[in-house]
Amino acid sequence: MVAAIAATAVLAVTPPHGAKLDGHWTLAHGYTARRYLRIPHPPERGSDRWTFEIVRARRVVRRWRVENEAMRVKIRDVTGDGVRDALVVNYIGGSAGCEGYRLYAGSHLRPLWRLRTVCEDTTRVRLLPHGIADWTAIDGSHHTSSIHCCWRRWTHREWRWEHGRLRLVRRSVTTQPAAVLGPRLGLAEEGEQVALGEDRYLGLLRLRELRRARLLANHEAGRLGRDRVGHLRAERFQPHLCLVT
Repeated sequence: MVAAIAATAVLAVTPPHGAKLDGHWTLAHGYTARRYLRIPHPPERGSDRWTFEIVRARRVVRRWRVENEAMRVKIRDVTGDGVRDALVVNYIGGSAGCEGYRLYAGSHLRPLWRLRTVCEDTTRVRLLPHGIADWTAIDGSHHTSSIHCCWRRWTHREWRWEHGRLRLVRRSVTTQPAAVLGPRLGLAEEGEQVALGEDRYLGLLRLRELRRARLLANHEAGRLGRDRVGHLRAERFQPHLCLVT
């Protein structure tokens, strides 16, 4: 699995069948990133189809395809090589805000770091000037009746780009970190979004409203479509981190 992710793919630039360009980012040194969206038809037939690609010289060097509620992208040069790196979030959904992460960075923008099947109730991720950090709630510190709140203690880990690789430089236990107290959808920070190359989350919500309107037309009056993902318990998801070196 890790070897497959680390391998360099060289593919012709061809938009996914039926998909439309939903985001475009210039990364520098000839690299660009693109996000495509395909909404299934009829809309109740599965989740949205998302594709993230990194392209250089009209060739696709990285590609990630998922079927889920949303895909969000955060762009920042964390390695200091003059090429902006990409943190891509596969947003699964649910009341706990569950998702997976991949950081494409370094030489040839390889997928160096990933976090699979975590929820924003219990995990936060932030890009740093020279690395990346995450905070994970400690199960035994949960102190309310709500499954979505609240935890007294969090594990904080920080990776820095040093000597050509991401190195774990910090692991500690903290209480009420700023990343946890801030907004859940924390990728839209620091105003780095420009033009088409922005995380168009509000536009995505409008698309979802249109889809729901089409779904409602096929149901009896007064009935509401049920959330596909439903209410997921945050406790069921444990973070799985993979570093590719």
